[in-house]
Amino acid sequence: MIRINETWCISVDPLNYIVCKDLHKTDKSGRPLMDNVGYFETLPKALAFVIKRSDKDVLSGNEEISLTEAIEKLNRNHAEMIELIQKTMPEVGIYPSNVSIRVRK
Repeated sequence: MIRINETWCISVDPLNYIVCKDLHKTDKSGRPLMDNVGYFETLPKALAFVIKRSDKDVLSGNEEISLTEAIEKLNRNHAEMIELIQKTMPEVGIYPSNVSIRVRK
């Protein structure tokens, strides 16, 4: 399993990269409960999904904010996620303008 941060991880099976969201709960055996939120053929596609989904999570909730505040939150989250991925996986190239992700050869 590839742990991206405290909320997001990617597990791998023979056919897919599976994006998982940590529910911050455990089952009766003490294992963390995860919600599988997407299945992807490649790691770059899975990472792009994590960035886009985490952007949406930042704005979810009942708080009322202005458009300017929403854009600032998205920009901050987007930058944090890209930096985190680049630190942990330097072989992955991320191009922030459109969240295009490629594995460098």
